[in-house]
Amino acid sequence: MALLAPVAVAVLGGGPALVWAAGTARIARTITVRDNARLRVVRSNGATRLDKGPVSGTLPGSLELGADVPGTSTSFTFSFTLHVAGGTITGRGKGTLHEGNPPYETFAGTGIVSSGTGRFARVSGAGRFYGSENRRTRSGTVQVDATLRY
Repeated sequence: MALLAPVAVAVLGGGPALVWAAGTARIARTITVRDNARLRVVRSNGATRLDKGPVSGTLPGSLELGADVPGTSTSFTFSFTLHVAGGTITGRGKGTLHEGNPPYETFAGTGIVSSGTGRFARVSGAGRFYGSENRRTRSGTVQVDATLRY
């Protein structure tokens, strides 16, 4: 009869922890992410749009964000893929639009990380975001604060 070690170990302070499952071990990391993205609408079809742009901060790379903003609603849903060195991170979330001083609009919400590739193959996490968009230029910025485990 094989002994199974604990499947997960709590991690404090962003350091590594040893995670065991069925006799194998791997190092699990927890990081706090603070990223900024500069996005531009590259495709729009009715309520659905695709934004892309560079990301700087904890995990620099590029972001693809698909959003669905139905009609006159102030709420929206989105999915994203963050391309970073060594892999990708994907997830989804929801947010709320707030009218600002024209032509600006602000938004905020929450999201979860659902999967990844490469060094982020076992990623999970959650976070908050906020930002603004210039409706004339169809460009804006997004700030993300999240905690990821991988």
